[in-house]
Amino acid sequence: MRSFLLGAAAALVCFVAGARAQPIPPRSPTPSTDPSVHPVVYAFHHGFHAAAGDSSRGVTADELARFDAITRTGTAHGRRLRLGLLAADRAVRYFAPVALEAIGRAPEAARLRALAPITDAARARAASTECMAIREALSSDPSLTTPQPAGTILATLLTAAASADGSAAAALDSPTAERSAAEAGGGAAEVAGNALWLLHLAQRSEAERSAVVAAATRLLTRLTRAARAP
Repeated sequence: MRSFLLGAAAALVCFVAGARAQPIPPRSPTPSTDPSVHPVVYAFHHGFHAAAGDSSRGVTADELARFDAITRTGTAHGRRLRLGLLAADRAVRYFAPVALEAIGRAPEAARLRALAPITDAARARAASTECMAIREALSSDPSLTTPQPAGTILATLLTAAASADGSAAAALDSPTAERSAAEAGGGAAEVAGNALWLLHLAQRSEAERSAVVAAATRLLTRLTRAARAP
């Protein structure tokens, strides 16, 4: 089971890197150089900052400044599973549904929102399985005819699945558990970035785009607070 989970997460992340039609800046495999910052906190901040810095996402300088202003130091001793699960939950149950709704897939968005909160490894695996099931169904749907949005939404679901699978793998006591948790943080950042891109392509409202940025800022705040909690 251990090798399966770790292998699945790694394979999904690698596939996403090659499959995304409109790539956002990739997750950095390099851990934070600041030893006082938790890898999950670093991965989410680094990934979303890179995505939000792309002008096509429509993120304002003030919004990005508020995101960057969140203090990330003093988080290094946070529990990796707690943080990984929190990041995966937002990736699967908030950011991925926003991305799905942007291309008119409200039923699939509702399926993800209806999942139980991702609070343990078992729920993380179930969420990963659901993301993959939706992806498989959409990959053969002839209504997804425009290559770029179709490719991005399928990559989004892959990344969300990998994020949840990575957080589940973080529960394992292995040398790669910390990296798996960090992948959950980076995955949440990628899913949020793809949601912004799809909202842009669909010419959705400024309020919807701002809501995603605000949600990312709240998530980073929650991650830092959870990392400092006993």
